[in-house]
Amino acid sequence: MILQRYLLKQYLVTLALTLVALLSLFLVIDSVEHFDELWLLTSWFSVVRYYASATIFALYQLLPAAVLIATILFGTHLSITNEIKVLLASGLSLRRLVAPAAVCAFFLMLGHFALGEVNYRMAMPAMKSTLKYEAKQVQPLSEVVGGNLWVRSIDGNEFAVIHRFNLSLHMFQGVEVFTLRDGVIVQRIDAASARLFADGMELHDAHIESFTGLGRQHVPSLTLPFLGVDGAARAVGRELQEYSFSELLEDFPLVVASGQEWGRFVGEMGARLLASLAVLLLFLIAIPFGITLERSGGKAFAVARGLGIAVIYYLLSHLTAALGSAGALSPWLAPFLTLAICLGGGVWLFRKILHVW
Repeated sequence: MILQRYLLKQYLVTLALTLVALLSLFLVIDSVEHFDELWLLTSWFSVVRYYASATIFALYQLLPAAVLIATILFGTHLSITNEIKVLLASGLSLRRLVAPAAVCAFFLMLGHFALGEVNYRMAMPAMKSTLKYEAKQVQPLSEVVGGNLWVRSIDGNEFAVIHRFNLSLHMFQGVEVFTLRDGVIVQRIDAASARLFADGMELHDAHIESFTGLGRQHVPSLTLPFLGVDGAARAVGRELQEYSFSELLEDFPLVVASGQEWGRFVGEMGARLLASLAVLLLFLIAIPFGITLERSGGKAFAVARGLGIAVIYYLLSHLTAALGSAGALSPWLAPFLTLAICLGGGVWLFRKILHVW
């Protein structure tokens, strides 16, 4: 148990140093790339919010690569310093030797998935808003507040609160539209859902409440002109690739009910799962490349080999996702095909190294 705690500590230290190095490199490159916009920010709060969001974004993107590099460095260090021989001679099997790091990788995979929800829901929209509006000191016609989309019309006579929105579907859920006259609300429309079109919305299952004595009425469908709603919503809208797994899962029934092609949605949900599974898959693939008898090339050569495998993994995952979205493969099968190939390859490599040791 003492030896396993020692190995876990060594692995965590290596992983932490790798993450710090990758995050520092990312933030430096990002600062240089967006220097013109960041320079225009007028408050320290905006700067702190941007870099906090950028750190979350970078951590989500870089964690699989950090696990890959840290695992290879960890295994290679044990190999070239002959520590692995000493540990094995003490009666510790190779499976028990890598078990602490494997358990750590498993929990990192779960943490990566949870971090993805924060990244897609909060970090990425905050980065986009800071660079697009705060840096340029522009007041947008729409803004996301508390997860709701607030939109005002170009003429200022209407504003809407949209509780769920997915511009890839051109659909809203939970819509409230308020009409103003001389700065006073005269009408409120509450609709279960709406379909977006140029300069207007088609509301479904709507209730119209008048504050001028006309009472309340229900209409199954209502076409409502709303100047600028399309452009205003798209100003803060996100592409399908920018939605979290839970958001895609919530919108999936809408896709099926509307009769739209749902293969792309399933492919995107599979991509979110694979992004987190990559943490564990790349760990399994990295272990055999780190724990090796070969001394030639050292750590640099081992890292280069591991990165080559990582590139192959990402190419394979993007290829199968594209084939699933295009309909060449079943969208349900495409993510699991990448998983099966990489998991099978990782297990085969690990079993092979077991025979060596």
